[in-house]
Amino acid sequence: MRKLLNNKNRTLHKAMCVLFALVMVFSAIMTGTLTWNAALSHRNEFVGTAPVDGSALLQKYERDLDGNATTNPIEGAEFYLFTSEGEQIGGRFLTDENGIIEVRLEVGEYYFEETNPGSGWTFDID
Repeated sequence: MRKLLNNKNRTLHKAMCVLFALVMVFSAIMTGTLTWNAALSHRNEFVGTAPVDGSALLQKYERDLDGNATTNPIEGAEFYLFTSEGEQIGGRFLTDENGIIEVRLEVGEYYFEETNPGSGWTFDID
């Protein structure tokens, strides 16, 4: 009787461990991306315009050592686009060789959140 009880306890223990592991994996999938983006996101100044034709235009330029904006574009900076309510629109957007991201949008309020300043660049430190 004692050996049977120990096998049942081991089986129950293994089942609980597997269940706990699945809950942890599911939790990481559901919240990990948002947590990772929030931890890596920083605010950088950029020029954004909304031309009349229904597109948004973001231009990213380098700063000089004194912190002044230049006209040298930064290629490969990574941004995500959100509605004013915080809903993500599309996927990852990267600046092109001219430092530009252009997106066709419906009328509304949107914002870009920078998650990677580009290879060889760092975020501004406030």
